[in-house]
Amino acid sequence: MHLVHVTGGPPRAAETEALWARLAEAGGAGLGEGALDLRASLLQHRSQAASARGAHAAARADLEAALALETRRLGADHPALAGIHEQLGELELLAGRDDEALAHHARAVAVAEATLGPDHPSTARRILARGQVHEHRGDLQAALADDRRALASWERAYGDAHPRLIWPATCVGRVLRKAGAPAEAEPYYARALALAERHHGPTTPPVAAALLELAGLVRELGRAEEARALDRRAQAILDATPGEAPSRFDLAEALLADGELQAATRAFAQARGDPSLAAPREALGRLGFALAQAQAAAGDAWQAHRLAERAQADYRDAGEAHAAARREVEAWLRR
Repeated sequence: MHLVHVTGGPPRAAETEALWARLAEAGGAGLGEGALDLRASLLQHRSQAASARGAHAAARADLEAALALETRRLGADHPALAGIHEQLGELELLAGRDDEALAHHARAVAVAEATLGPDHPSTARRILARGQVHEHRGDLQAALADDRRALASWERAYGDAHPRLIWPATCVGRVLRKAGAPAEAEPYYARALALAERHHGPTTPPVAAALLELAGLVRELGRAEEARALDRRAQAILDATPGEAPSRFDLAEALLADGELQAATRAFAQARGDPSLAAPREALGRLGFALAQAQAAAGDAWQAHRLAERAQADYRDAGEAHAAARREVEAWLRR
């Protein structure tokens, strides 16, 4: 599963947010209509600082205020607004508001297409982001169309061996896998891994991410030993690399599938403890509950109960759309 990666973290994140808060308040009080751009910029910087420490509601409020200011200053169709819409879409997705997320990403694409052109590399990036929202919503046909369009656009712009192609190739492969075509997906995963190894080196975090993606696919194709070997290689890379919370989350899923429960639980705890992890709460709840059930089956009741209680809180934070999953965890805890 792909998770949004927000940079930053303690202790600097709290200090940075406080600084931008003071600047934004000063700007709001002392700057007039002639400084809308500065006021919007301050709000965007404060939003980034809030995102870095996981305060997504505050980050969203600041971006919405910045969007309003920039719309007044530039008009609704200016290309500068596409980036704000895209950031708002990411925050809405994290909050579980899929419809709002799609609306912002669709608006970002429309603005980019109208101002930069349909084949511009920046337009392709926004199309790829929209595709991820379609994928999250389960609209795989729309996701595949966006991902393939973005990949083709970047191939035309950069050639067929550029590292920028790693992510769209991965996205195409992942959607094909979800659509029930794992054999068709494999060349895309293999291409992403080859590009990552070529451009980043064989023992780097981008390679670990590509290895985990490919491992999940070959496991689904029935090649369990090959999947374990890929997972172990990714684990070795991540064990030697600080941070990388999104890949550690994926590693936890992979290790659980490999039957390595304690290593999976450790990887999950490491990912959760890293403030750079910005994951949908339902994703945390789903994996946490799966680990809880596995720990219970292994006889560790304390660990199972702790993981399940946290999963229950994650599903509660995810909102009413995930109430059935929350009730399932609650019933499991009462048994």
